Amino acid sequence: MRLKGQEIALEFQGEPIRLKRDENGVPQVTSVSEAGAYFGLGWVHANDRMVQMMLVRLIARGEASENLKGTDEFIAIDTFMRKINFRDDARAQVNALDADSRSVLEAYTTGVNEFLGHNRLPFEFKLIKYKPEPWKPEDSLITIKIMGYVGLAQAQGDMEKLIVQMIRNGTSLEKLNELFPGQLNGINMEALKKVTLESPKIPQSIKWLHPVPHMSASNNWAVAPSKSASGKAVYCSDPHLEVNRLPGVWYEIMMKFDGNAVIGTTIPGVPGILYGRTGRLAWGFTYSFMDMIDFYIEDCKDGAFRRGSEWVPFNVRKETIRPKGKAPVILSVYENLHGFLEGDPNRPGYYLTTAWSGRQNGGADALMNMIKLPRIKSTKEAMEAMRNVDIPPLDFIFADRDGNIGFQMCGRMPRRKKGWSGLYPVEGWMPENDWQGFVDPADLPRSYNPECGFLATANNDLNHLGRAKPINLPMAPYRYDRIMELLTSKEKLGVDDMKKMHYDLYSKQAELFMPIIRPLLPDSPAGELLKKWDFRYGEDSKAAFLFEKIYRELLGSVFGQIEWGEDVFNYMDRETGIFIDFYGNFDRVLLRESAVWFNGSPREQIYRKAIEKALSGAIKTYGETRQITMVNLFFGGKLPKFLGFDYGPFPLKGNRATIIQGAIYKNDGLSTTFHPSYRMIADFATDVLETNIAGGPSDRRFSKWYTSDVENWRHGSYKKLQIK
Repeated sequence: MRLKGQEIALEFQGEPIRLKRDENGVPQVTSVSEAGAYFGLGWVHANDRMVQMMLVRLIARGEASENLKGTDEFIAIDTFMRKINFRDDARAQVNALDADSRSVLEAYTTGVNEFLGHNRLPFEFKLIKYKPEPWKPEDSLITIKIMGYVGLAQAQGDMEKLIVQMIRNGTSLEKLNELFPGQLNGINMEALKKVTLESPKIPQSIKWLHPVPHMSASNNWAVAPSKSASGKAVYCSDPHLEVNRLPGVWYEIMMKFDGNAVIGTTIPGVPGILYGRTGRLAWGFTYSFMDMIDFYIEDCKDGAFRRGSEWVPFNVRKETIRPKGKAPVILSVYENLHGFLEGDPNRPGYYLTTAWSGRQNGGADALMNMIKLPRIKSTKEAMEAMRNVDIPPLDFIFADRDGNIGFQMCGRMPRRKKGWSGLYPVEGWMPENDWQGFVDPADLPRSYNPECGFLATANNDLNHLGRAKPINLPMAPYRYDRIMELLTSKEKLGVDDMKKMHYDLYSKQAELFMPIIRPLLPDSPAGELLKKWDFRYGEDSKAAFLFEKIYRELLGSVFGQIEWGEDVFNYMDRETGIFIDFYGNFDRVLLRESAVWFNGSPREQIYRKAIEKALSGAIKTYGETRQITMVNLFFGGKLPKFLGFDYGPFPLKGNRATIIQGAIYKNDGLSTTFHPSYRMIADFATDVLETNIAGGPSDRRFSKWYTSDVENWRHGSYKKLQIK
């Protein structure tokens, strides 16, 4: 029995559960109890997204090579995941849940398994002869943990490793301080020069992280009644994730239970409404860029690490990977009080251990507090609850029916020694460098009913709003600045204004660069296009295409030629997210009148050369360079186009610095994106949630709900989901 277009009646512990789809294909679950509603959520997740759920579980457990394919790629991803070891802590976190949350999780798990036990397996699993074992409560916790690490902690970690690589390549402290002002006090350059680095990526296997939601950026904002055209609070979100995939990351749901009605979006595998609204409260989040990952330099020999003047043996955890058709792989994971070692301590040398604050005792607080949201009735109560979410680190914004709006950061922030920003590795043999527990959530940034009448976050620096300063590497403020500019541009703002903001293409980054570039432009057709540019990244814009060429030439000429070499720079630019996430640090240097990174050359000379080189080629429209295809996450684009498993190609809107973020790059050969994956608007003058989503409810290619919302999402149309 599958949920297609008909209504289905189920039973959970003697309670009737009713399931049906609305006209948009969004499932509705109706029950008497909260547990019954989550039983229904588990059932529809398995009905519509079983492949996604099971692939994420296999990857997070480090069991991909055992169940999918015994290739070197899968063995590499399993090795990586076994080192991190999400599994053991996920099991422990189930026991850390309170009784109510445990009841909800068990009901959800029962719903997943009810579907698994009475329905045929997806044909994809039959192709690879994989029969999934029953869902377990810890599988939901392991899904939360991998979401908190992949894309989020990894991005920060990649930049911290880049700093080490730069030091090893001879980059001076003076240059590093220009890129990271005030963040490198106390850095031990000599020790870092001796560190042996493992590759920060998983060669040729990163593509099998494709099913895992990669959170990178987002926008959210709320408008108080004093600024709202309706006279009621308005809330908006658009989380930025990978969108060139099918099915999409998110799964929309409507649930009614125990007098509560909630609509919003979920992650298959997790019982909780991550973005949504009830009749009383609306909520959503962005990634906060809190630094939850640190590296320690370990002085190693003979299987031990130095601690003070003593040598202490590593704890050795044995992992056995059993790839299909191959001999078992025995993996030794070396761990100490800081984390797991990247290297072999039996070979004398300096290596790094990885410390992530969500690795142990992480996930239960997130699940417990997310489950509470549909029952919370006020912004203040929601802020008090959500500040206790441990992973991932998030910037929540709330709005309620009484007109209150609020911002609350959450995340488990390590308490570091005074003067250490956390942005560079420190000596592991010095006990004073150890974390001193975690920061009190009450000290994290927050804001409640600000006088201006609105709140917004866009991965920007929000340290000024808290006693703790969690962010050492924010994204550039361009998207936030544009949001605030538009929020202040009118006396009263309505839902149509919110929709225009979601699709706004104006770049504050270009606005900063063009006063330097414009006087240097030649009197040529290309030069004239740029002189008249309005800083908008329309698909037909040739000026936007030319600006992007100039910008890349500037990055390459300043950072790519001497310090890293052109090949390394090209790899960073095209194959990693370094210039996607942290371009603000590089812009800070490029916009200076003089900089150490200019190596004695005048800024004007650097810009003239970049302009000359960039404008010498053929002129294209911006959209021509932005073509993407939404690829089925299981088949990975290997099937003929006419079969319809993939959607596209089409141009991706926006740019790194526009509200509608449009980042495209490759990750070990796999094209990936960061873009609004879901848009929602809640005006408390109505009981409606207006949304569009990058995909549809179902992962079944021949379902009418496979790509049912893609055209709305691409072109700015919103469906209306009604709280009834």
